[in-house]
Amino acid sequence: MEEVEVVKRTFDFLFEESNYQLWIDNHPAYAKLHPKDYPRHNITIKGFIPDLIGFNQFEDIIAIEAKGTKDIQKGIGQALTYKEGSNVVYLAAEKESLTRFDVALKQGNIGSILVSEKEVRKIDPIEQFRAHFIDDTRRELFILSKDMVSSQKRLTDLTRNHIVNYLAPILFIDSNWVEKRTVEEKLQDYNIQNTSELVRGAIIIGLIKEQGGEVRITDEGFVLKKIMQLEEIDSLEKLEEIKKETSRKKGVSLMTEYPEIAITLKMLYNKNELFMELLKVFEKQKRREMSFKELVEEIVKNKPNMFISLFCPKNKKEEVLLMYQKGEEKSIYEEERVLREKITHSTVFTFKKHLIHLGILSTENTIYSGKLIEYKSDEDSWILS
Repeated sequence: MEEVEVVKRTFDFLFEESNYQLWIDNHPAYAKLHPKDYPRHNITIKGFIPDLIGFNQFEDIIAIEAKGTKDIQKGIGQALTYKEGSNVVYLAAEKESLTRFDVALKQGNIGSILVSEKEVRKIDPIEQFRAHFIDDTRRELFILSKDMVSSQKRLTDLTRNHIVNYLAPILFIDSNWVEKRTVEEKLQDYNIQNTSELVRGAIIIGLIKEQGGEVRITDEGFVLKKIMQLEEIDSLEKLEEIKKETSRKKGVSLMTEYPEIAITLKMLYNKNELFMELLKVFEKQKRREMSFKELVEEIVKNKPNMFISLFCPKNKKEEVLLMYQKGEEKSIYEEERVLREKITHSTVFTFKKHLIHLGILSTENTIYSGKLIEYKSDEDSWILS
């Protein structure tokens, strides 16, 4: 029996018989299973991606490694890893192949899902366990379960230094759908070359939404637009003035000069689960100041999915996953060269500036504006307001 068949039968059995809420690894091997019927995930546990992950009827997090008739021992090793980020772990495989490993599975406190042509049978593990990365996994599953994936855009992908830039599109958008390119054309008078970047940023923040090449303002964007109108901010020229006013003086930010706008933007940021989890990391430190190196250490150690989803360049994801698999992830915060390679420049430059304008970080902060290859994370202080 092929692995994809084991995955399909396991999913169907747990979904139909036990009302489990499950997602399947977004891997090409499962391409023939339609995403509409078999929803996908990219959640990692210690660098590995479970073949199936989700909640059981008691809302416990379950992770399942699936095999066909081969590599059962390898599957046991992977299942043991998933104990780091779930409450219950199973190994699913062809019945005859899996039965021979009963003792090893019991010793490892791993449940079995025995799959045959006639039936699927589940044997639960002896007991649950307390997982180190359980909060990290639970947050990712929450995003999936609430169908929030499309709204969980990477706020660290914003590249314009001043957050005010992303207010520009809503000057030309209302509750009616309008072609995105029309808005981009109207933004050409703004002092920015790539106007599509402003529209994309407004979508990431949640000021506007896109559908089929058209955009419209969101409810939150509408509220912010009304606030801007009350402040008589109704033109691109006015936005340019605000940028100058809130970026060229020491101790000045959008929060200090235009608190209503900053607070509304902060509320939009707070709708992003990754952002809210980052704020919890700040709070957990119970101190006002930390270095970026200390921040990365906390996240890499305890919230690997957050590090990958928020700070890590997309083209470095596979490298970071491999580091976790080999137990080498600590080099990300212990070795400056590795840290520089595994973060985006926008994280320590643009994103930090936005946090200052939102009033989360203090105006006392300095911004590193040099090349990332020369960046020193232990000297970069992040000071809370």
